[in-house]
Amino acid sequence: MERKKERSGASKRKQPAEISAKSDKSLFTDSVDRAVSVNEVTLEDQEYQDSTILINATAENDYVDASVQPTVEESSISTSSEVLEISTDLGKFINKKLNDTEKRLILDKGPLKTPGPFPKDPHQDHRSFSETYYVSTSKYGPVDRFWICYSKMLDAAYCQPCWLFASQKNVWCTGIRDWRHLSDRVKQHGSSKAHTEACAVYEAWQKSSTIDKELEDEIRKEASFWRQVLRHGEDLSEEGNHGNFLSIVQLVARYDHVLRQVLDMPKGSTRYLSATIQNEMIECLGTKLEHHLLDQIRASPFFTIIMDTTQDISKVDQLSIVERYAVIVFLGFHAVTKHSAADLVNQVTTLFSEKSLDFKKCVGQGYDGASVMSGAYNGVRKQIKDIQPNAEYVHCASHNLNLVVNDAVRGSIEIQKFFAIIQDLFNFFGNSIKRWDLLSKFTGESEITLKKIESNKMVEQG
Repeated sequence: MERKKERSGASKRKQPAEISAKSDKSLFTDSVDRAVSVNEVTLEDQEYQDSTILINATAENDYVDASVQPTVEESSISTSSEVLEISTDLGKFINKKLNDTEKRLILDKGPLKTPGPFPKDPHQDHRSFSETYYVSTSKYGPVDRFWICYSKMLDAAYCQPCWLFASQKNVWCTGIRDWRHLSDRVKQHGSSKAHTEACAVYEAWQKSSTIDKELEDEIRKEASFWRQVLRHGEDLSEEGNHGNFLSIVQLVARYDHVLRQVLDMPKGSTRYLSATIQNEMIECLGTKLEHHLLDQIRASPFFTIIMDTTQDISKVDQLSIVERYAVIVFLGFHAVTKHSAADLVNQVTTLFSEKSLDFKKCVGQGYDGASVMSGAYNGVRKQIKDIQPNAEYVHCASHNLNLVVNDAVRGSIEIQKFFAIIQDLFNFFGNSIKRWDLLSKFTGESEITLKKIESNKMVEQG
């Protein structure tokens, strides 16, 4: 075998300068450019290996000629099993202004949750960092502090979103070692305005995954166009009476050029205006929105429930359920066939089970003053309290204010007689299926129909 030519002394003396020049090219190619003989690795190089790309390489001899080392483009390095680790330790990037590529690599790697044990500082009563800072604990369960990281190289805690996207003057961007007051510093930083803004940018970067910018712009333009024309309609010809809704669509199209383009399309064109496609899109949007809201509720450490029933146009009581978790979301209407407190509670608990919502996180409940809802002994309020003792009951205060209208109506004898007659008529026809069918035949397609007068509702309506 042909013997390899040994390097000269001058060449070896130039080697540290060559390595230093190559290391400035990229923070993620150090171990490739610094791949020298095992016997030539210094103590500094050994310490540096912990924060660089580790690569499996083979050679016929132990000696590797540094002058023929491959660059990143020439080597067969991949981001799969050959690259064992890319460290995102803050100590590796200290005093370094990161570019977008480096930020993206750090984001893809995720927050650095270094496991213990951690070194104790003799100058701080032998205190140290702890893994308990990675989560915030409460009686409703743990909440992950995704932003807090620990640098093993600096023996310091830091905030990854602020490090990447906030002002570098913040101590959380360069590392904090005040173990004695770290708990207070963590709470203070977590609620600061600068941290909140940095986390918003951090989340936006995580969501942006489209590589082809031109294709992304085209998709956004197409989606924006159809978002403006999502309207209901089957027959949009210029002639004839289309009813109030379709007439409004025609009116809006006079001032909206995007909608006008859709209405002017010839028959057979894709317009997405038929009742079938509109209902399908509404259903898809509703399902997607519900999944999004449920994910937010599940991630919340606690929430409250607000519910009430009301009759729809077909005389079916609909139970509306609202979840409040810092924000308020409406989960939909649910038909009610039985009106006892036990039946309503069973319907709510069944819904929570179907939606994978943890009832133990419920810390509040709000209803009106009806006895079946707010009863202190057998009402929904009491039975929910038995299931979850932390679910405190709060009366619907705004409902009390609206009852002023109800009291004002009761102050007029004529109005009282009017509603009493309406209620008697409803009882006469509503208690008999035959009489109700007979009434329906006489009224036909008329929009006027009898309705039940609810004495405990906000406003009595006929």
